Amino acid sequence: MILIIVGILFALKINDWNEDKKAQVGFDLYLVQLKGDVELAIREASFRVDSSERRRGQAIRVLEQLHVPPVEPFDIEAFERALDGLGKFALRDLNLGYFGQLLEGNLDAISRDRALTHEAMMMTREVKGLFTRMEVNQEHQELALATFAKYRALTHSLTPGIEMRYDLEQMRASDEFINATQNMAYFLSVTEEAYTGIHQLLEDFLAALEEYE
Repeated sequence: MILIIVGILFALKINDWNEDKKAQVGFDLYLVQLKGDVELAIREASFRVDSSERRRGQAIRVLEQLHVPPVEPFDIEAFERALDGLGKFALRDLNLGYFGQLLEGNLDAISRDRALTHEAMMMTREVKGLFTRMEVNQEHQELALATFAKYRALTHSLTPGIEMRYDLEQMRASDEFINATQNMAYFLSVTEEAYTGIHQLLEDFLAALEEYE
């Protein structure tokens, strides 16, 4: 009877060990995929930092150009390209694969390791806070985009061979347009700062994942 009981307990122990080993293998594969998704998110955040910085520079150039009438064809073309660039800016989230699941609050897959779970909770909380900051200020972008569309007019430049799609004189005289451009510059500044913070948070989280190995 004792031998039978010991045999059953031993068999259960082996089964538990096998199940735990399978779970560990699954967890390790999950971490490999998660690291890949975080690396993609880091590249996306880096792209958004560069994009925000570039478009903020465009907004500044537009403001400068509104106060200094362009006299060279290149200046006019650069002005229009800057306005077009500002009009195409859009926020993008980072909900990529397993990393996206963490941002949505699904920590079940990573809960096998308490330290990593803590790192994930801290990281996602701060990333969400930065996204909230961008969303709060997104009204500046939306108002600016509406104003840009309003002032996009099919008129002709006095410069031969250059067709204008914006009425420069009307925009120079418009406080609404100037304020919209200033609002866009402010929004892009907030966005650049937020994505810079997100980039650093993701780098730190990736380091924690790699340290797990």
